[in-house]
Amino acid sequence: MKKAELNIAIIGAGIGGLTAAITLLQRGFKVQIYERSEELKESNAAITLFPNALRVLHHFGMSEEVYSMGKEVGQFTLATSKNNVLRTLDFAEEEFHPVTIMREHLYSILLKRLPEGIVNYGYTLRDYEIFDDMVSIVFTNEKQIKSDLLIGADGFSSKVRGLMLRDDDPVYQGYQVWRGVIDSPFPDILEKGTMQFWGRGKRFGFMPLEDNKIAWWAASKESIHRINHMNADRKKKVYKYFRNWSYPVPELIKATDDHLIIKAGCYARIPAKVWSEELVTLLGEAAHSISPNLGLGVSLAIEDAAIIARCLDKYHTIEDALLYYEDARINRTQTITQDVLEIVRKGHLKKSFAIRIRNLILKYTPQSKVDKKLGEIFDYNALKVKI
Repeated sequence: MKKAELNIAIIGAGIGGLTAAITLLQRGFKVQIYERSEELKESNAAITLFPNALRVLHHFGMSEEVYSMGKEVGQFTLATSKNNVLRTLDFAEEEFHPVTIMREHLYSILLKRLPEGIVNYGYTLRDYEIFDDMVSIVFTNEKQIKSDLLIGADGFSSKVRGLMLRDDDPVYQGYQVWRGVIDSPFPDILEKGTMQFWGRGKRFGFMPLEDNKIAWWAASKESIHRINHMNADRKKKVYKYFRNWSYPVPELIKATDDHLIIKAGCYARIPAKVWSEELVTLLGEAAHSISPNLGLGVSLAIEDAAIIARCLDKYHTIEDALLYYEDARINRTQTITQDVLEIVRKGHLKKSFAIRIRNLILKYTPQSKVDKKLGEIFDYNALKVKI
């Protein structure tokens, strides 16, 4: 295929879609992004980028700015709700230290790497149809385009995936999540690094950000019928759930303005067994929705972006490139998705005996075994892995 003549349409201007555009443009492809929103706006939320993603961003000259706008994670601590430490992880030996950053800051970094006019706003996908060697794409604003390749990077509620696979809607994971960001009045908390606390059926985590801010999240089992219950008084409810936990959990909640707390039910999709249909494929959460617990979803989407650009650059036809793209990504993303689901299950145990066993396992699992599992995630190099 002649790269300069290949037109690629990306649906969705999230982190995965923007990164894919950067990697494809760098290899000489023509790219346009179609975003349903009228402008890119991200909620007041933080994410963690791990070494596997930072390796890609570094290759494209973005890691320095990411570190300057974020906060390096030197250490991660897992503790009980009474602040008894179960496990501490040190990232000093990593080639790229994990970093916490506001989503809006990462968006700005990615957008600056794209030429003017690449992102088209106000384009909601209605349908697509494959004709011979082209994809006809129709939007709800009545605009219609033709493209050589359609990439669905439109999140876990992906319209592209729905049209392609006609599978079930995202499934409620059995718990709700609150998120908040504050200007920290607690200098001692900033020194603790990133922490998670696991209790009975609930979890809480926080991470320092640049400019002495702290991002926190809380998760609790909740019936699907109560997801929107007391949604107007989020702070009161989340504080009620965590008021008896050890410092600094209730203190962080109390210090956050109610209108700055985001609450949502946690949904995810079963990982797709097939990602492509002729000239259409999926990327990021559209392909492998991971419940937002470790921040791995963003890092995996960045991996996807690097791999799909390499495959399209290497193979002679789009169909072949997409087959090798799937082959390189499906097993890895499915394994990590299952690992995350198991972590969530353990984190929300309610029976006292099961919690005691869980805590003992977490505390006394050999460090070599933990390092091996982390290495499988962090050491992955999307720029060099076999495709």
